[in-house]
Amino acid sequence: MTTDFAEVFTVSVRRMVPLLRSKGLGFGFDCTTSPISLPGPEPLARSLHRVLMSVVNLMNAGSFQVRAAVESMGTADECVRIEATGLGQVSDHQAVDRAMLELGLVPQAAYRRHDEQVGWGQCPILGAVVDLRVLHHEGLLLSMTFKLDAAQAETTPAPDAADAGAWVVNADSFLARAWSKRFRRLGWLVSLFDSCGLAVDHLRSRQGPLPGLLIVVEDGMAKPDTAVLLSILRQEQTRLIYAVVAGSCELERAQGPPGFEVRVLPFSPHDMQQFTSSAAAPRVALQPWGGQQVELPPLILIVDDVPSNLLVGRAMVEAQGYGVHTAADGFDAIASCRECAPAAVLMDLQMPGLDGRKACAALRELQREGAIAPFSIIALTAAWSAELRTQCVQEGFDECLSKPIGLQAMGRVLRRFVTLH
Repeated sequence: MTTDFAEVFTVSVRRMVPLLRSKGLGFGFDCTTSPISLPGPEPLARSLHRVLMSVVNLMNAGSFQVRAAVESMGTADECVRIEATGLGQVSDHQAVDRAMLELGLVPQAAYRRHDEQVGWGQCPILGAVVDLRVLHHEGLLLSMTFKLDAAQAETTPAPDAADAGAWVVNADSFLARAWSKRFRRLGWLVSLFDSCGLAVDHLRSRQGPLPGLLIVVEDGMAKPDTAVLLSILRQEQTRLIYAVVAGSCELERAQGPPGFEVRVLPFSPHDMQQFTSSAAAPRVALQPWGGQQVELPPLILIVDDVPSNLLVGRAMVEAQGYGVHTAADGFDAIASCRECAPAAVLMDLQMPGLDGRKACAALRELQREGAIAPFSIIALTAAWSAELRTQCVQEGFDECLSKPIGLQAMGRVLRRFVTLH
């Protein structure tokens, strides 16, 4: 199968955003690559997860921005450069040394200035050249440069919003700056509002035309009041987007707030192209952007030592439209994930041999090493308690749920943790 580089890159960054939010870091994203078809997404996904998560863990406060661009090498192959810039407080020298050791980077004392750590190396998965520079009182800069053995997909001219209005509500300053730059490249006139109330006030003032695109960013503290915006814009051709982070509870529902499409942050180039095409020609069917869009159902791995639980779990998951693999214990789960990384794992906690908590720890370590692709791990247990849930999340699970779990609850949790596109 083939897929587009920009989609794999965007999904990899989407997996990183919840960690950024939990650390209170501002976040920016950009991707200016043209469509590039990859023979398979997993090596790139493993490499990006391994490197980017290690670097994010070095940031204690401030902001983190990630971008990807293509550099011409004068050949049929493309050289891709990924840069991550962290501005603010960085972990101590020992933590940076550990991160460089994990990534296989060799410290470069000859290039080191006062209070700066520099490491160079090569990613064992992609062969990418990795350069990490940490200046402890200012931040860090990571670069990954690699040649893709890939085919350039057939491209069409980028759509132009022709000065249509794009309104962005609830975005923090870092996200707003990144979006403004990306939308303006596609011909949008961007307006920023700190709340739905301010956007409603502007609509009621009748100052200027109505927007062609309205994006409301999910607020982790309080649910934005989108009802009034919908009541004003429902008769217009405004496209309404509700933007959430991966793992948001909003993804549990089959749809978002009434009248809104739910999209996961950050937006991919394909998302941006769709938004812009809608503004340029609202009634024209959208064409895929760049590389072939793969429509295989996401694969879910169910891990349980009780055969009847595996049978029931398989039936419930398949009823939601997902593919299913099963494993009888932690050892089988690890072997299955090494062979074929799933979109998510439903893991029983109490099993003979290797139990669910130890299996989760082993899988997370493999992901940190880049040996397997990243995915969500959800614990299932008949002994659920709030204290146990907290412990599981601290140990690396994305969620811990009580079993038996109903069909509708199963659908909600899978939508929440599998939806990355």
